[in-house]
Amino acid sequence: TTTQNQAAATQNLFCLNNVTHDRLYTHGFNEAQGNFQNNNFGLGGAQNDAVNAEGQDGAGANNANFSTPADGSRPRMQMFLWTQTSPQRDGDLDSDIVYHEYGHGLTWRMIGGMSGDIAGAIGEGMSDVVAILFNLDDAVGEYSFNNPNGIRSSRYANHPDTLRSFNRQRGVHRNGEIYAATIWDVWEQYQAGGQPATTLLDDLVGGMNFTPAKPTYIQMRDGVLAQTPASRDCMVWRGFAARG
Repeated sequence: TTTQNQAAATQNLFCLNNVTHDRLYTHGFNEAQGNFQNNNFGLGGAQNDAVNAEGQDGAGANNANFSTPADGSRPRMQMFLWTQTSPQRDGDLDSDIVYHEYGHGLTWRMIGGMSGDIAGAIGEGMSDVVAILFNLDDAVGEYSFNNPNGIRSSRYANHPDTLRSFNRQRGVHRNGEIYAATIWDVWEQYQAGGQPATTLLDDLVGGMNFTPAKPTYIQMRDGVLAQTPASRDCMVWRGFAARG
């Protein structure tokens, strides 16, 4: 919480938000799809809604959040300190946390209705997907949590959950791991087929155009399949089938 550290945190948070905007833009989260920009340059959608990202927000600890109003209103990202270590660690310096939170804006704007036991879990899982595919790493939040396995119950490359593991009592973050683990399986299929992560992100973001609001796991799968060409359909099917 020194002045210099706060300046570095603010600069890093600003940079990561802009990186996330630009990378998701290339995959289809653009003005017409309700992305976050002050000026939409006549390309559709409503403007004046750049992300209001708050470093060291102070409203909580060991977490972060992202609220997404309708297109044309500014979303709010609240970033917190993580207190499990001494000295404390700052989520503003953890790209996993920033990418994850921005991912909530992606799904709320492109799909909508990402709340409740099932859709809320999918939203958490898809936010982890943004982090793990941007960083090409199967753990989330290692820096903030000061743990090489991150903040989830397991690293995604060896995650034990299937769709049968879903239980409302576990909460949306834990059930969200089912979806993120599924997409990690799909990513392994894409790699085996010689496809880069950018192609998978094209298919995932593009698939949101075919996904109904408040989706189920199956509807998320079907949205991706509606986007992918026949040459990649089997990769998606195998990844999802492995998780039930």
